[in-house]
Amino acid sequence: MNMPKVSDQHKEQRAKLILLAAENVFKRKGYELTTVQDILDEAKISKGGFYLYFNGKDDVFAELEKQFELYLFSSKKEHLNPIEQLEALIQGVIHVINDLEKTIYPILFEYYLESYRNAERKESLERRYERSLAEIVSILERGMEQGLFKPRISTTSIARMLMTYLDGLVCDSMQLGKEKIHFEEQVLVIKQIMNDLLGKADQRC
Repeated sequence: MNMPKVSDQHKEQRAKLILLAAENVFKRKGYELTTVQDILDEAKISKGGFYLYFNGKDDVFAELEKQFELYLFSSKKEHLNPIEQLEALIQGVIHVINDLEKTIYPILFEYYLESYRNAERKESLERRYERSLAEIVSILERGMEQGLFKPRISTTSIARMLMTYLDGLVCDSMQLGKEKIHFEEQVLVIKQIMNDLLGKADQRC
């Protein structure tokens, strides 16, 4: 007897259901304490239904991380110029900070906190770092090609500095709170630093 075919749309909806359930459980219990069974219970699906889409908890986490990166770099749209793309990236991080409890950043933080003694997680973190670096360098180099930026140092150095600053801003906001770190002032500082380094102090990224 032939089994009825499952449409691609149905598959996509089921995968989204599992991802949403996993995200809810991760936020509630943390990554380490969450089990596949917790996700099954939250999504109200069978183990077979889960493994039809994902290989395990790590696989689900990887997809959630991918979606988070896509959100941050959704600034790379053709209708935006490089200055606007940088602004959109910074605004995306600000949005994450303003709604930390609604994002998966705290889960990412917990997961990668173990990277210094977990080789697999360290490799994953390194790949994530290189992807983000390449995205930002690409924006900066397009800005140079269009005559919008005249960087005082290499685009790679600027991109590394921006990533380090923004990551630190999110981490400190999460652990200490926005008021303690003078969040709004720090945002103005990074924008001014970027404008100065890019040789466009008269424009605002």
